[in-house]
Amino acid sequence: MASNNTYQLDPGPLDPSVLTEQLTHRSRDIWIGNDNMILNTRKCDGKFWDLVNEHPIHPRVLDVIRLSGLYGVYRSHRPVVDRSLITSLVERWRPETHTFHFKTGEATITLQDVEILYGLPMKDTSGGLLKLMYLPMLEDITAVGSYSWGSATLAFLYRFLCKASQSTQNEIAGFLPLLQIWVWERVTVLRPQIVAQRDTRNIFPVGLPRGLHAARWFAHFSWTNTTKHVLRVFRDALDSMTEDQFIWEPYSVDLIESLPDYCRVGRDIWRARVPIFCWDVVEVHLPDRVMRQFGLVQEITSPFPFDATHFHHDRQGRPNTNWELEHAQWLPFWNHIDQYVCNAPIIHGSLRYDDPYLIWFRRITRFVIGNPTSRPQQLQGYVPNATAYETMARHIHLMVNKAISLGDNPSMEEFYIFRAMVRDEGSNCLTRGKGGVAGRRVRAVERGRALIEMGDEDQAT
Repeated sequence: MASNNTYQLDPGPLDPSVLTEQLTHRSRDIWIGNDNMILNTRKCDGKFWDLVNEHPIHPRVLDVIRLSGLYGVYRSHRPVVDRSLITSLVERWRPETHTFHFKTGEATITLQDVEILYGLPMKDTSGGLLKLMYLPMLEDITAVGSYSWGSATLAFLYRFLCKASQSTQNEIAGFLPLLQIWVWERVTVLRPQIVAQRDTRNIFPVGLPRGLHAARWFAHFSWTNTTKHVLRVFRDALDSMTEDQFIWEPYSVDLIESLPDYCRVGRDIWRARVPIFCWDVVEVHLPDRVMRQFGLVQEITSPFPFDATHFHHDRQGRPNTNWELEHAQWLPFWNHIDQYVCNAPIIHGSLRYDDPYLIWFRRITRFVIGNPTSRPQQLQGYVPNATAYETMARHIHLMVNKAISLGDNPSMEEFYIFRAMVRDEGSNCLTRGKGGVAGRRVRAVERGRALIEMGDEDQAT
């Protein structure tokens, strides 16, 4: 009978034609309960900022930094990177599409984000080939600012996101402050509340140009309504994220126009569907998959012809390789970048649930990362939202199966028994639904305890 069926949640994808590498993706291990590891974050700039805090940079060196095109990175300082937050994002990164797969659709870090947040330049103004080696580019300091640092930075970050998404990996590198600030700009349930800007007079001398957009996150935060350093909270927040909790366009027209010229000089190629390079690294920038980030209609996209396992290839054992020749098949895309800019009609309002793109996306995506059936629901502490939703689905499924088993003409006794069941199961749904970050406040009030507002140095919630 139907009432004996066991309800099971299928995390997807129902259609495996897009996410072809699911068997090696870390989300598979998480689902079967084998992986709850927080990634190590590799960084090499910690001593630099310690030195800057103690000894302000000499004005002549600042002039060189400004000429290099890297002033925005320096002026925005370095936020404390939350390894748990980064890990929760990696769990949703797909190397097949170079996008994060959220419940609301695909999203990614684009050339627009790199330039607006950090002012990193987008291409060689000479129109020549993209420079692929670091040290030779520093020989003429007056030309350094014309190099495409933005696309190189993004390519390098893409590469390490792709690598870290594999179940065999335990670390991630790349420009992680960009990733963290990107998600703070867009996902409202993950961002801290800015209380006040930090005093930077001892770090940045008077007279320097103001900071880029990313600099607003060099601040004092309140964590009352969100959390930090807790992977399962971040994972659950993304598992249960709703459309109104994701900001598709955080950069208004007025904001963009208020930025320095070098933060928008590359706006004509922000939507270019092209390969991007960083030495041996070749990745693909696919804005056509995230057109809602540009205020445009999202359609079902065609795949870009690149190897989904590209991130397995590196420069180890190839010290004398000429990367310009190695990447010859891809360089013409970048050298004629204006021909590959994607366009679409302006979008008005949010997508309907039955929009063709969302119907397609729901079939090809991995909806849920955390497995509700493997989470102990009787333990005290944080109760995940996704678990609560799964519990409600199970109760509703039970009631539907019972109603089907009664048929069209139940007896009065059966009817009263069923009514009691609906009452009890509905009550259980509501009781078990106090999950997630919002539920912390409810449970604290029930216990007669006020939530503690945490400072920047607190390590856990």
